[in-house]
Amino acid sequence: MKMSKYYSHKSSNLNCHYKCDEHPEKETFKTHNHDSCELYIFFYGKGKFLVEGNEYSLSNGDIMLMRPAESHYIDIDTSRPYERFSAHFSEDFFKAIDPNNSLMDIYNNRPAGVFNKYSRGDFKPEVYKLLVQNLLEESDDRQMQVTTNLLPLLAEIHKIYKTRRMTDSVGNSPAQPIIKYINENINESLTLDNLCEKFYISKPQLCRIFKAATGSTVQNYINAKRLINAKRMLNSGVPPTRVATLNGFNDYSVFYRAFCKEYGTTPKQEYNKN
Repeated sequence: MKMSKYYSHKSSNLNCHYKCDEHPEKETFKTHNHDSCELYIFFYGKGKFLVEGNEYSLSNGDIMLMRPAESHYIDIDTSRPYERFSAHFSEDFFKAIDPNNSLMDIYNNRPAGVFNKYSRGDFKPEVYKLLVQNLLEESDDRQMQVTTNLLPLLAEIHKIYKTRRMTDSVGNSPAQPIIKYINENINESLTLDNLCEKFYISKPQLCRIFKAATGSTVQNYINAKRLINAKRMLNSGVPPTRVATLNGFNDYSVFYRAFCKEYGTTPKQEYNKN
C-alpha cells in the first residue's frame, strides 16, 4: 500500500493524525483515557496494546477501537520506527446519518477492554485496502476525507463485531476482575487495603499484576477514571459539587486541584461550557 505524507488535522469535532516516530521514546506513551471515541491503525513497529487489563499483540494493519474513558496504553519497542493513524471523534459524530447510534455498539455495547482489536485479515482485502488507503492519501480537505472514509470503515467493523461477540472469548487477564470492580464502584472508597481484602491478594501482587495489565499504578488508574468521568458529567450539565461526590471525591478542594492539574481548567469553567 502506497502511503502518503504524514499529516494532522484538528477541528471542533474531529482530531486525527497519521505519523511516524523514527526513534520512539517509551516514556512518551503512557496509560491514558479520553472523552472521545478513538479509531487507531497500527502500520509499522513492534509492540502490544493494553486496554483495561486485556493485552493485544499488534501486527501491521491492526485496527484498535477505544471508547470514552477506556484506559489504554501501548508498550512499544523503541528499536524500530513506529507508524500509526489515529482519529478521535465524539459519540454523536455520525448522529445525523445514524440517528439510532447503531455504529456506536462497537464502542459502547461491550465490556471494557474486550473486542478492541480488528486484524487486517478480518476484512475483505479490497475493502480494507480502499478505505484505509483513502484515509491516508493526499487531500485538500482532511475533514471531509476522514469523515467519508471513517463511516464505511466503522460499518465494516460493526459487521465483524456482530459475528465476533457471539463466538470469541472476552479475555482472561487476572487483573480484569479488579478493573471491573473499580469501574463499577468508582464513587466508593477504593484503597489498596480494601482491594486486597476483596480479592484475597497481597499488596505487592496486586500492584504487580495491575501494572503489567494496565501500565499504570492502581491509584493513578483510579484517579484518571474519576477525572474523565467527572469531565464527562460536567459536560452533560451535572453541577461541580455533585460531580465530585459522584466520583468518590469527599473533599471538593481535592477534586478541584486534581481536575485543574489534569485539564488546565476549573470544574466550574468546564461546567459553564454548556
